[in-house]
Amino acid sequence: MIAIIIVGFSLLLFEWIVPILEKNNQDLPNLLSFSNKFSE
Repeated sequence: MIAIIIVGFSLLLFEWIVPILEKNNQDLPNLLSFSNKFSE
């Protein structure tokens, strides 16, 4: 029963996070290039 609740909650969380990630997707390459420069 608890496992079902956890799975349902994680699915809701996933449904909520994905649009935010897609909205911020144009910022992601800049962030990656910045982190690559920072790590060098």
